[in-house]
Amino acid sequence: MAKRKKREPKDPPPLYKVGDYVSFEIGSGTATGKIVEDRGCLGIGGRRLYGINFHFFPGDEETRYIELPEVDMRAATAEEFVQ
Repeated sequence: MAKRKKREPKDPPPLYKVGDYVSFEIGSGTATGKIVEDRGCLGIGGRRLYGINFHFFPGDEETRYIELPEVDMRAATAEEFVQ
């Protein structure tokens, strides 16, 4: 009798989706950004990564891009992003 293969564990469901606003620590402060990409479970130990656009300085017109693991973010609001 053939031995059954063990099922591969599925990726956990994401906490955030594209378009959600999140805040995160950067340098000695906190930044708020908008998720623009769900990169999947590519991080160390299978952590889910997200691509985020954020303003480096409050009121700055230029946005920056950063990739962060899900565990380093907290939910935020659009009002916090606009600043």
